[in-house]
Amino acid sequence: MRIAGKVARPGVYRLPVGATAGTAIKMTVHDAAAPASVRGPVTRVLASGDVVTVAQGGSGKSSIYLSKMGAKERMVLNIPLHPDLLQEEEWDLLPGIGPALSRRIMADRQENGAFGSVEGLLRVPGIGEGTLAAIRKYF
Repeated sequence: MRIAGKVARPGVYRLPVGATAGTAIKMTVHDAAAPASVRGPVTRVLASGDVVTVAQGGSGKSSIYLSKMGAKERMVLNIPLHPDLLQEEEWDLLPGIGPALSRRIMADRQENGAFGSVEGLLRVPGIGEGTLAAIRKYF
């Protein structure tokens, strides 16, 4: 996970399996600066690729925002991607997938529903076993 924003030590951290957003908050916010609000459940178990951002509010209280790392950062950190969560511009980052194929992937997902796994991409015209082999390591 990555901790970002108004924290003493922002960066990428490895937390134990089952760690919650509350655990990350305790790691990043001093007791005196308890968060005024948390966007998303504080008891939510964090997953690989999650981002916990601490923002300083006008009243001096902190707010915590939970989000996901972008595909590029996940690829660099070797965190698996999921074909049902990528956006068009993120598909274009993968080897052998250009802008036209990215558009076809998105159109297919919108028209036919979730892929379920990387193998589901084989239904998209222009993706064969060779393309799948080139991108499989990212999923």
